Amino acid sequence: MAEAIETSPLAAPEVPLSDKQQRKAARRGRGSVFKRLGKRIFKPAHPIFTLTLFALFVALIAVVVYLVMQIGVYTINAPIYYYNTGIQQPLSGESKVFRSEDGNLVDFTLQNGGETRTLTDPRTRSTVPLYWEEEERMFLPAMMSIMRPSLGVQPVRTGFYTELRADEDGFVAKIDNHDLRLDEGFLFDGQSTYVFLDDVKVEFLGQTIEMPAMSYAVVVAGLRVELYPYRGEPVVEQTGMVQIVARTDDYQVDMTNDIFQADAEQVLLFTTPSILEVAQ
Repeated sequence: MAEAIETSPLAAPEVPLSDKQQRKAARRGRGSVFKRLGKRIFKPAHPIFTLTLFALFVALIAVVVYLVMQIGVYTINAPIYYYNTGIQQPLSGESKVFRSEDGNLVDFTLQNGGETRTLTDPRTRSTVPLYWEEEERMFLPAMMSIMRPSLGVQPVRTGFYTELRADEDGFVAKIDNHDLRLDEGFLFDGQSTYVFLDDVKVEFLGQTIEMPAMSYAVVVAGLRVELYPYRGEPVVEQTGMVQIVARTDDYQVDMTNDIFQADAEQVLLFTTPSILEVAQ
């Protein structure tokens, strides 16, 4: 009688998984891990841990939202003032300056005491400076080109939110978190606002107005002039098409046509400060 021979079925050869199948398997593995973790975290046996985790998540979201909201915001906690068409506007308590951008247009507003004030003129695009009431210090929200006559014409500018403070040697500008000494010249926003670092005399229509350093002027060609002598009385006049010039012993500025002149050299001022390099 033939002996029975035991046989066993052969194991099927392993077929390697395709890349797509491997990715699916990995996702299933991660999903099962997250499900197990979620069940452990959120099951009723661990309510305190669950609430703590949720509170941390909410706090993280709040911090992110706060940081995003602070971009483009400058806060002043001191008495300040600014001018609105010749009228001084004093402010106390906390003031916040906000910047908004729409394409090439940049606008600035100020919030104080629950009230929002516009700092940028929508027609001329000029932005008014702010002054500290109790310090020789001013704040320039907009970018401005910097002119220092003794150094010639240099293509440099401030950044947004520049502080300018006086000391015994002149002025120090805080530009993008670094200090730059400015002992002479003026700043120009490319629109219609000039800030003077020298004592100047402004001449128009047969008048001469003396302006000490840290004064500023707004000249809307063919329409009006606004002069704001530092700690003095503002001058606001309708002018029409006349030449308005600021003079020192070393140079003059035709503010109607935005032309700087020193000796025999005449230079057209930069009307787009944003294209210039930041002063270092």
